[in-house]
Amino acid sequence: MAVNLSPIGGVAAQFFDNSGNVLSGGKIFTYAAGTTTPQSTYTSAAGTTPHANPIILDAAGRVPTGEIWLTDGAQYKFIIKTSTDVQIGSYDNIIGINSNFVNYTNSQEIQTATAGQTVFTLTTMVYQPGTNSLSVFVDGVNQYGPGASYAFQETSDTVVTFTSGLHVGADVKFTTSAINASSYGDATQIAFEGFRNQIGNVQDLADADGADWIGFTPGITGSTPRSAQQKMRDTVSFKDFGAVGDGVTDDTAALFAMRDALINANATAQWYLKGSGGNYLFANNKWLCGLSNIDIDLEGGSLTYTSTSAANYDAVTFFGNPSTFAGPVSDSYGAGLSKIDALPIASVLVAETVLTFTSAGSAALFSVGEPIIVGGWEIQSAGYPPNLCVFEFNRVQSINTGANTITVAPLRNSYKSTWPLVTTGGPGPSRGPAQVIKMLNRASLAPGVYWPNMMQNFSLKNGTVYGLRTYINFQMPVAERCNIENIKFEGLNVYGLTAEHLVINRCLSYASELELDKLIDHVTITNSTFPALTSAAGVQKLAVNSSTIHGRFDVAPFSLTVRDSVIGPRFNNSTTVTTTVAGKATFENSQLLNGNTNGGGAAIIYNDFTSTSYTPTSISGNDLVFATYPDLRVNAYLMKTDGSVYGRILDISGSGPYTISVRWNTTAPTTGSSFYAFLAPDIQFGQTSTEFKYVGGVLNGFSGTEILPSPREATIIDKFMVPNMISSIAINVTKAGTGLVYVRGFGGTPTICIVDTATTGLRTVTPSSATGSQPGDDLTGYTNLTSFRPRLRFDLLPTNPDVSARPIYTLTINATPLINL
Repeated sequence: MAVNLSPIGGVAAQFFDNSGNVLSGGKIFTYAAGTTTPQSTYTSAAGTTPHANPIILDAAGRVPTGEIWLTDGAQYKFIIKTSTDVQIGSYDNIIGINSNFVNYTNSQEIQTATAGQTVFTLTTMVYQPGTNSLSVFVDGVNQYGPGASYAFQETSDTVVTFTSGLHVGADVKFTTSAINASSYGDATQIAFEGFRNQIGNVQDLADADGADWIGFTPGITGSTPRSAQQKMRDTVSFKDFGAVGDGVTDDTAALFAMRDALINANATAQWYLKGSGGNYLFANNKWLCGLSNIDIDLEGGSLTYTSTSAANYDAVTFFGNPSTFAGPVSDSYGAGLSKIDALPIASVLVAETVLTFTSAGSAALFSVGEPIIVGGWEIQSAGYPPNLCVFEFNRVQSINTGANTITVAPLRNSYKSTWPLVTTGGPGPSRGPAQVIKMLNRASLAPGVYWPNMMQNFSLKNGTVYGLRTYINFQMPVAERCNIENIKFEGLNVYGLTAEHLVINRCLSYASELELDKLIDHVTITNSTFPALTSAAGVQKLAVNSSTIHGRFDVAPFSLTVRDSVIGPRFNNSTTVTTTVAGKATFENSQLLNGNTNGGGAAIIYNDFTSTSYTPTSISGNDLVFATYPDLRVNAYLMKTDGSVYGRILDISGSGPYTISVRWNTTAPTTGSSFYAFLAPDIQFGQTSTEFKYVGGVLNGFSGTEILPSPREATIIDKFMVPNMISSIAINVTKAGTGLVYVRGFGGTPTICIVDTATTGLRTVTPSSATGSQPGDDLTGYTNLTSFRPRLRFDLLPTNPDVSARPIYTLTINATPLINL
């Protein structure tokens, strides 16, 4: 070991106390500088035998061995005490004499020039070009500075080239100096003090934790300095685990290595992953399974799913099977589906907080703070996934395993254990009765196990996601927050997003459908473009803001808001925009377009379930009994086919026969009655509804009037749903134009009236009369008003692309308001 003589007590030193007395039996303690950590000193220049610590002075006050040697490059703190431990002095940041002395070795080589020689090749020495470490002498004169006659270039570490030839016999001497790596001055032994006052050598910077020696300050007043290593560990890069990201290399193994390492570190921690701008290829799409809180910033890079196998399919299925909650299952959609527990519970009312499981041991499967879905009322009789009519996201607050219960926040809905079972065609058993869906299953989570845990929170931003076949689906089953921002999708569909809150912002796809599937409480789509937006099941609230859906728009949320957006195709095609609304829809400053030339229009409709009526086997007061399960839901309305009686469905129970409990607006109907089923949503158009190219709508079941200005182009209204009794329809032409306005039943019959827009004026029809008829009108079909239900159709025919020839008119529909049951 390299050591240097200590400046304190180095050789034959004698120590005294503060009174000048010999420090007989005194003690010398040595520590690492600035600490109380003992640090060894040595008895000789060999640096092999350490002193005792403390060093005990002899009777003469001298070091017994006569010498103290310190580790080269290390800093020390000396504390000197009497034999009775009374401190005499403390001396910090002490280094050995000549510590870090750099020892150089000089080399030289002499050659004799031939006539005109310019290139000299060194054979016994080398030098480092460009470091000013080489000196060249010709006939004893240094060729650098005054007196130099021959300019030269450092061609390489063994070649020197003069710009002009030397005379014959010239003595040319080359000299250089280099650090002697074997001396005490080895550059790697140069000592320094690190960011956290640790003492180390230069070679420490090359270690795996070298960044821990370097400090970092954000430059903001009040901030706390950290080491560079601490700062860089704020995020994790795909490349930290061997991913290449060159768009050619398969990075699947590296991504799985990252996933397993994060699970080992802390599966529930918040992880910030950086793509570092790389383009990553992966053949297995399970490399995020099991992680809970992930924010990925691709930083302009991309992810490419290279699988072309239909079986390698990322999806999540909910179904109740409490004894099995791990492993892939097989059904008509192929392998790769995750099992998620749906555990049955006893009936519970709105605002209650205690959920009681009906299967033993269910409560023990949960943990406090775990996100869950409370749901029920399956409206899909076959297939996957369950379409729960009633559900809400919640969180476990406490657990009582003895009572087999969990406590949650107050429920927004009531749930019944007697809701009908739906088993036909589905991949699992009972999906209809009240249940708690366990989205997280960390009990089976381990490196190398990729089922079945959903992520708890997920964010992806700033890059592109590619797929290599048409039906590849980008699916991120997320238990709580899911945020997709500034992402372009190519060659795949965005599909199967289960989340409490799903936010899609500044995303783009020209060929990839966005399907809102499974169970989502709140969806917000902002500043984005997709060719199609659909929802297959379970979306409660959907908001589309400042976005473009340039194709199919087929969604079925309970609440829909569209603002400052363009919905539907701009060019001729067969796509019809259809929006199914269960509760309320608002359109503001938006356009509904339909490029179809066959006369079909964009439709905003509510779900009337089927085009046929429902006839129960028996009616007893408020209860309707059906032998087979009817595709109806709680809060839907039933209206007797003659329009005389209607009511709201309060409950459905049984497993065959099925009992539907209804609250009627008047005396209950009798056995033998048939009913239409519908919802009564509130549809509102903003001030710029005239921007609509094709408009369909629903007359608010609880209001008496709906007013629609004429749109700017051909077909006006198609599939206009009117669940209640119409008292009048008024068409007021304020600007004459070309075309006939047809009011008729859906499908074209029966015709109620025809208005020729060539003549201005107000026309009004009621079930018993028609007024305001003008030349070219035909209002004789007014008597058909009572036989059209449940849809009206309004058309302006023929179409006229000439804007100046288009009429301007207002449609006003007056109806008997429904009673809010």
